[in-house]
Amino acid sequence: MTATSTTRSRTASKPVRWKRIGVVDVGSNSVRLVVYDVRGRAMQPRFNEKVLAGLGRG
Repeated sequence: MTATSTTRSRTASKPVRWKRIGVVDVGSNSVRLVVYDVRGRAMQPRFNEKVLAGLGRG
């Protein structure tokens, strides 16, 4: 999932670009999805979900 947009910065005349990035972490007991809005070097989490999956159970 990727979204791109431009907005004007308050101090600069160049537009500030942002992206939306998703990270999936699959572990032996849980699965986590975190979605971030990224503007320049700043990352703001927008969605964070963790589900117990029990993948390590035999």
